[in-house]
Amino acid sequence: MTILRSLAVVMLLAPGAAWAGLADLSCTLTKECTVGQPCAEIAIDFNLEPVPGGYGAAVDGGWVELMQVSPPEADVKSFMLSSLGSVTVLLSLFPDGALALTVHEDIDGRHVETAFGRCDGEI
Repeated sequence: MTILRSLAVVMLLAPGAAWAGLADLSCTLTKECTVGQPCAEIAIDFNLEPVPGGYGAAVDGGWVELMQVSPPEADVKSFMLSSLGSVTVLLSLFPDGALALTVHEDIDGRHVETAFGRCDGEI
């Protein structure tokens, strides 16, 4: 299961209003690694938009929102979402613009994927 398909499983239908503490970010995932398999080069572009308590993103025609779980003053900003459908997503944004996105799921059996990339904008 790909990162985008996993995120689509946990879509939230309504976008939130802008959140003053976070900036809009334009991001690209460039590498995807699945446990037990070699990593693969990918090119997935997406935008992160501030919403109350975290970030939202349009994914496969829907909307997902990730709640900030790191303290606001932390250098590495971390966001999470977990669904009743057994999918958990952790997004970490590093001060230099790097990002790591990990999806844990138990839909077609236990499965973990991590993708790496970068975001443009002030983190």
